[in-house]
Amino acid sequence: MQWSLSKTAMVAALCVVFAPTLIAAQPSAAQQESGTTTAAAVHAAHFDALPEVLATYDGGKFTKQELSATLRLRRPRGVEFMAPNDVISLPPERLRQVVSDLVFERILVEKALEEGIDKTTSGIREKLAQYEDEVFNRLYYERIFQPELEANREKMLKVVYERDKATKFTIPGFIRLAEIYLSTYKPYVVKEGDTLDRIAKQECGDSKAVSRILRDEPFHYYRKSPGAIAGAVDFVDVKPGEKLLVPLAADAVTSKEGLARQLQERASKGEDFNSLAQKYSEVPDAKKTEAFDLDPLMAPVIRKAVDKLSTGAVSEVLHSPHGFHIVKVLDRVETRTLSFEEVRDRIQLDPEEVRKAEENARKNLVERLRDKYHLDLNLDALRQDDFQGTNPLTASTWLARVGNDFVYTFDDFRQELLPYQKSWRGLSAQERIDFIKSSPKILKHLIKLESKSQGLEKDPQYRAEMDSKAVIDVTTAYLRKLESTFPPISEAEMREWYEKHLDQFMGTPKVKLREITKKVNILLPDKERVEAIEKAKKTLAEIRSKIHSVQDFEQMARRESDSIASRSRGGLIGVVPLGFRGDTFKAQIEKLQPGEISEPFLYGPEIMIVMVEEKTAAPVMPFEEVKSRIQRVLEEERRQKMRDELKKRLFEEKHVQIHL
Repeated sequence: MQWSLSKTAMVAALCVVFAPTLIAAQPSAAQQESGTTTAAAVHAAHFDALPEVLATYDGGKFTKQELSATLRLRRPRGVEFMAPNDVISLPPERLRQVVSDLVFERILVEKALEEGIDKTTSGIREKLAQYEDEVFNRLYYERIFQPELEANREKMLKVVYERDKATKFTIPGFIRLAEIYLSTYKPYVVKEGDTLDRIAKQECGDSKAVSRILRDEPFHYYRKSPGAIAGAVDFVDVKPGEKLLVPLAADAVTSKEGLARQLQERASKGEDFNSLAQKYSEVPDAKKTEAFDLDPLMAPVIRKAVDKLSTGAVSEVLHSPHGFHIVKVLDRVETRTLSFEEVRDRIQLDPEEVRKAEENARKNLVERLRDKYHLDLNLDALRQDDFQGTNPLTASTWLARVGNDFVYTFDDFRQELLPYQKSWRGLSAQERIDFIKSSPKILKHLIKLESKSQGLEKDPQYRAEMDSKAVIDVTTAYLRKLESTFPPISEAEMREWYEKHLDQFMGTPKVKLREITKKVNILLPDKERVEAIEKAKKTLAEIRSKIHSVQDFEQMARRESDSIASRSRGGLIGVVPLGFRGDTFKAQIEKLQPGEISEPFLYGPEIMIVMVEEKTAAPVMPFEEVKSRIQRVLEEERRQKMRDELKKRLFEEKHVQIHL
C-alpha cells in the first residue's frame, strides 16, 4: 500500500521552501503600513522633521535616509519588535539612543575589519551561506512564484466570470413608467334575488357582459389583470352583499374614452403628468403618482406601446380589457453586463479548487527544477532495506546530489525524517525515493540555483538583506572575540551576588488555615442582604467567642460551618500560599499570629472566620540550585558593562556627535 509520507513530506517541504522567511527584525506588511492613513501621515511628518544628518563621526555620517533603510532590515535591542515608522516617531531621547546604537554598530564593523573579521571569516561565511538560502527562497517566492500563482488565479477568475456573467454579473435593464388609468369597470354590491345574467343586463346593458364580471378583489393590480377572456369568472351564483366589478355600459365606456383622449392631449402638450394622474387616475390614492417598472405580466397593448416610446414620451390612449391607459416613460436603462475589471474583487473562487491549483503549481515547479538541475539519486542505497547490512550506510553516504557542490547525505535524511516518527526500515524503497524528492533541504538548494539563474542576485533587496546580515554576524563575532578574553565567573563572585540578592531567591510563605463559613445570598435586595450579612457576622462572632483551642475550632467547624469542602475536616483548608485567595483574604491572614482567629469578614458569598494554625516563612532557594542562573546574570552584566565602556571609548575616539 502506498504510504502517505511522500505527499505529506512534499507539503511540508514546500511550506518551508515557499513560506516567506523572517530575517533579522524584518517587519510584516502590517508593520510596514503601521496603521491607518492618518498614522502614516503622522509618521511622515515625524520623518520630515528630522535633520538630514542624524550623527557625524570622524570619517563618516549617519543620515535619516540610512536610518529608515536600516530599520527596515534590523533594529537595536529595545525596539526590535516595533515597526520602522513607530521607531522614527519615538520621543527624541529614545530615538537618540536608537541612532547611537546604530552608529556604534557601524564603528564596530570598522574595528572588526581592522581585526581581520569580515564576511569571509570562518563561521560567518557559513552563516551567510545558510542565510542566503532563506533570502533566495523568499525572494523567489515574492518575485517569481507568487506572480505565477496570481496569474493562475486570474485565469480561474476569468473562467468563473465567463460562466456566470449572464446570471450574476448582468444588471437587467428597466423602463420606468407613470400612468393615468381610467377604469371600464364599476363596483357593484349584489342584492337579494340578483343573478349574474340579471346584473349583466341591468348594469351593463349587455347580457354577454356576464363573462367579464369580476369579484371586487385586488385583481392583480389593474395593469396586470389576466384579461376578460383569460380571467373567466369562476362563479355562477352570487350571494347578497357580495362585491363585484361589472363592466360599464357602452355609453359610459365611450365617455371614459373621450376623457382619456383629452387627458392624453393635455399630457402630450406638457401639462404636469403627476398632477393629471393625481386628479383623474382611478386607482388607490397611494398609487396615483407611483412610478413603476414595465413588467412582462402587463397587458400586451401596454408592453407594445412602451417599446416604441423614448424617455419622456407620452403614449396614445391604450385600451386594455379593464380600462384606458396613458403611460409616460420616465426612464429607460438598457441591460448591461459588468466588465471583468468591475467585478474581479467580487468573484468567489472555490477554496478547494484554489488549493488544488496552488498545489499543482508547486508540484510542477519542483518537478521542473529537479529536471532542470539534474537531481541525481543514489538508487542503490535508497533500495537497501537494511542500511546496516552488507553494504552499510554511514552518516556521510550520499543519497542525492546536484552538480558537484551539493550533497544530501544519509544523516540529512534521518534528520528530516525525524519529525514523522518513521524509520528507514519502516519505508519502502519508493517511499524513501519520494521523500527525498520532496526534501526541504534539496528544494531550498534548487530554488537557490533557480534564483541565481533568474538574476535575483542583482535584486536590491537581496543585496540589502545580505549586507545587513553580514553586519549582524561581523559585529557579533567581534564582540565575542573581546568577551573571550574575560576570565570565567568565579564561584566567589556568584556567591557574593547571591548573598546580596537573597530577596530574588525567596520562595512563597505558607500558612496552615482552618475556616468556619456562613453562606449569604448576595442577590437579595440591598436591605435584606445587609441584614443577612449582619446576622451571619453575629452568629460567627458568638461561635468565635466559644473557641479557645484548635480542637474547639475543629468541633465548631464540623457542627456550624456551611463549607462542604472543609467542614468534614474540621474546617481545615490546608497548608497554602499566603495569597492563594487574593488580596482581600491575604490581608485578613497577615493580621493573625499562629493560634489567632480573625473577626468575621465577607469573602465572596460567604461570611467567615479563619484560624491561622501555623505560619511557614518564605524559604530561600539553595545557592547550588540557582548557581547557573546567577552565572548567566553576571556574564550578561559583565558583557553589557564591557559594551557600554567600549561604546564610550569608541565614541570619544571617533568624536561622535548625535544631532537630535
